[in-house]
Amino acid sequence: MNRREKAKKFLNRFHIRDKLSRFFNCPGDFHPGKLAMEISVLYIFAGTLWILFSDRLLLKLTMDRQMSAAVSMIKGGGFVLATATVLYLLLRISLLKIQSMNQELKQMTFEDRLTSLPNRAAFYETAKRHMDHCPDNKMALMFIDIDNFKYINDTLGHVSGDLLISEIGKRLMGLSDESRSIYRIGGDEFVVFVHQYETLEEIETYAKVLLHSFAIPFRVSDSVLNVTVSLGIALYPLHGNDVDMLLKCADIAMYKAKSTARGRYTFYSQDIDMQIQERMIMENELWKALEREEFSLCYQPQIDVTTGRINSMEALLRWNNERLGLVSPLKFISIAEETNLINPIGDWVLFNSCKFLKKVHDQGHPVISVSVNVSIIQLMQQDFTEKVMKTLSETGVEPGSLELEITESVLIESYDGIKDKLRELKSKGIKIALDDFGTGYSSLSYLTQIPINTLKIDKIFIDTITNNGEDTSLTNMIIMIGRRLGLSIIAEGVETEGQLEYLKKYDCNKIQGYYFSKPLPQDELLLLLEKNTGQLNAQEFRK
Repeated sequence: MNRREKAKKFLNRFHIRDKLSRFFNCPGDFHPGKLAMEISVLYIFAGTLWILFSDRLLLKLTMDRQMSAAVSMIKGGGFVLATATVLYLLLRISLLKIQSMNQELKQMTFEDRLTSLPNRAAFYETAKRHMDHCPDNKMALMFIDIDNFKYINDTLGHVSGDLLISEIGKRLMGLSDESRSIYRIGGDEFVVFVHQYETLEEIETYAKVLLHSFAIPFRVSDSVLNVTVSLGIALYPLHGNDVDMLLKCADIAMYKAKSTARGRYTFYSQDIDMQIQERMIMENELWKALEREEFSLCYQPQIDVTTGRINSMEALLRWNNERLGLVSPLKFISIAEETNLINPIGDWVLFNSCKFLKKVHDQGHPVISVSVNVSIIQLMQQDFTEKVMKTLSETGVEPGSLELEITESVLIESYDGIKDKLRELKSKGIKIALDDFGTGYSSLSYLTQIPINTLKIDKIFIDTITNNGEDTSLTNMIIMIGRRLGLSIIAEGVETEGQLEYLKKYDCNKIQGYYFSKPLPQDELLLLLEKNTGQLNAQEFRK
């Protein structure tokens, strides 16, 4: 057996190789005290063997005591030097590992992995340190939330959503400096902590810079995304003297900015706080509304201008809550969308609208159709088309008798994600209406691409029609464009005889509004259908 094999056998016998490997690699079951003791014992054992064997070897080589003493001294010094070298290497490796682990731990603790921005923990640590050390400084907190991020995730998938968050993080990182630090605190939420400011103009200027930085679209995979953010601002110490209070106030202000108009900033105030508390109460009640059967439907007739008869109706949702009373759809629909309650509520509306339409048909009015408003959240459901077709089958209503209404602004924002579904619905015979036309600033070329049957002119255009019928409105241009595209035109919000005459003059297809009838419960609408003789005047509808 040669020397290499003997050394290998020695290392294997006492598991020295495994012990050193465990020391250098630091596995999960690493026990420093135990391993240090084992290495120390091995070191004592190796040192003892070295002394015994080296002394015996020295006696064999020379009998000269002086030379033996000199060699022993050299041998001892070498042993001390070797010991010091080994200890130095072990200590250096250990300390480097500790330093590396501390850096990794700090990075994991204070850095967001997706964006490389500081995270929530880093924000709290920085903000608290500044408030403790400089309590007299004026500071500010800006809460940033991405508008419609849920739609992006639902449409493009969570991978694309993460890529967008990463790109936003890079853009925001370029806006931080010594006096302003930016953090990602979770999801699609970021905060900017302003360490010190002098005037509110500084805060407003920087807020505008933040909002303007999103004017440039983001390229994610094969998509180009136009993204806006809503910004809430809270001031220290005016709105709070600790981190949690400041964050809460900025969050509340952000929700106010988002509910008012996306892509803007809002400062916190106590009035906003009260509004948010009212919203929370409304949200809690909304969760129980379906179970308590608090929803009902009203139907507003739509009159054919040529025949003067009702040939369709729009289903309108109403919510009467025991605690809140009659709640406007303008207040609760947006909450239902944000909480995804719009899906079960929308299913309820669609089923009951079709169920009532079947009753209308069975009572001798087979030409009547119903128009139902649908949310973008509903359209994003993968099985939405199947749900609609199942509802039609269960209620016995033909697809051609159902019209789904989508607002123009929502359609423009999310067209790429829903265009195929709209085409599929239209191919099955279901009509598609573009609601609130004229408020979303869609281009004419865009209008020719979307798969719609009906154009609903928003009330803001109808209100510009003068009572004497003078041609001072853009409504006639909208009617002309719609008819050129082969669309049915409905004017909603008709309230005066002058508006009616104007719309008749320019060949609008249908009329809807309080001039003829307010939204009616089922029984009242059935009575109205029975006495509708075809005379296009308000008196008949008010009998």
